Amino acid sequence: MNGIPKPLLVRAVGNALPHQIVRRRKRGFTLPFEHWLRDELRAGVEANLREIPAGPLGMLLTDNGVRDVWENFLRGATSWSRPWSLYVLQRWCELHL
Repeated sequence: MNGIPKPLLVRAVGNALPHQIVRRRKRGFTLPFEHWLRDELRAGVEANLREIPAGPLGMLLTDNGVRDVWENFLRGATSWSRPWSLYVLQRWCELHL
């Protein structure tokens, strides 16, 4: 499929794909983590972050520091990636330590 942009997509859906889509420049795709953290995942993430000081990360992170990261996210003062990173790290510790 030399010369055809998006060959995997074209091969997967063939003629069902409009020509405009095939020839359009590639675009990035971003998952809506910010929305999820403020809505569907909020209660679970908040509960998980509250557990950090009592777990293995408590030796490295203070309760106030974790709370500040979460509150800064809620205020829009920091990216969703900061509380999400803490959440993922805490979950990894729960599963592996």
